[in-house]
Amino acid sequence: MTLDGGKTWHFVPAPCGGRGWSQRIEFVDDLHGWIANGPMIFSTSDGGATWGCQVESLGEWAMDLSFVDAAHGWAVTLTGDVYQYGE
Repeated sequence: MTLDGGKTWHFVPAPCGGRGWSQRIEFVDDLHGWIANGPMIFSTSDGGATWGCQVESLGEWAMDLSFVDAAHGWAVTLTGDVYQYGE
């Protein structure tokens, strides 16, 4: 997390036992963001200060995310399955 435009960074632990590298991070505004981390998707509503489990296991690797706003988005997996968030 950064509070000064990227000059300095602060460690924020991953929720749900997440670890390793993340494939994608997406923010739709200053507060709402998501991270694809293996078979998990993390979300934040406070600008990245804290993260929670949006999805604990897709059953396969989430490779990319795309959100149009805080209530609507999609995730695509390594095998090409697409998951929709929101209606």
